[in-house]
Amino acid sequence: MCVLVQYGRTPLIIACLNKDEVTAALLMEATKKAGVLDAQITEEASNNIKKTALHFACKYKMASTVEKLVTLGSNAALLDNVRSYHA
Repeated sequence: MCVLVQYGRTPLIIACLNKDEVTAALLMEATKKAGVLDAQITEEASNNIKKTALHFACKYKMASTVEKLVTLGSNAALLDNVRSYHA
């Protein structure tokens, strides 16, 4: 499975920007099975201001997505470049 990143946005970040918890869950499951989950949830999978999928899931109050991201290893202490909020 190839994880494409365009304009600093992974498919998981795009799902979170669209507040789509179903798609986010499907993406996490598919990338976990394919062994490329880290490409979706780590600091390297952030946009140009270092916001990760977890930042956006928190911002949009996507509780089940936040819980799953943290369980899968996303860094909840990571600050973005703006430092407007923690994940």
